[in-house]
Amino acid sequence: RSPSRGLGDVYKRQVPTRWQDECRKCLDALTKVTKHSVFFMQPVDPIAQGIPEYLNVIKSPMDLGTVRGKLHAETYTTPYAFNDDVCLTFTNAITFNAASHPVHLAAATLLAKFKNKVAPILQVFDAAASGAGDGNEPAGAAADEQPAADADADGAVSPADGAPAAATGLSLIHI
Repeated sequence: RSPSRGLGDVYKRQVPTRWQDECRKCLDALTKVTKHSVFFMQPVDPIAQGIPEYLNVIKSPMDLGTVRGKLHAETYTTPYAFNDDVCLTFTNAITFNAASHPVHLAAATLLAKFKNKVAPILQVFDAAASGAGDGNEPAGAAADEQPAADADADGAVSPADGAPAAATGLSLIHI
C-alpha cells in the first residue's frame, strides 16, 4: 500500500458519491423501462451487424453497457463525463442511422428522456462544486431561481452561462 493512499481513498472506493448513485439510477431507468434500450446495451459489431462502414462514420463508439461498466468501476470523475458518454451513445445512433430507422427514432426518444433526467444530477453537482450544497441533496432539491440547463448540438447538457442548472424536481427512477 502506497503512503499516498489513506483510509479516505479506501472509503471513496467503497462508498460512491451521491452523484454516482444518481447516475446509476438514471442509467437503470433508461435500460429497464423501454425495449428500445436493447439497441444500445452492447458495442456495435460492424461485421456481425452487416455495417462495415460504421467505424468510418462513427469515430468514437459508445454504448450503455460500457457506460454501466465505467460507473461500476467508478471511472467517471464527474457526472458530466457520464452525461457525455450517454449522449455520445445516442448521438452516434442518430448520426449513423436514417431518420426513419427504428434505432434512430429510439435514440432520439431516449436522448430526450435522458437529458431531462440528468439535468438535476448536474445541477446538484454544480451546486456542491460552487459551495451552495454538499452534493448529497436529492436531485432537484437545490437552489431555485437558477438558469436552466442547455443542451448543445450533440445533446450534452451544460449549465447556462456557467451557472448551476435549474432544478427540475424530476424523479430519477421513472423515464
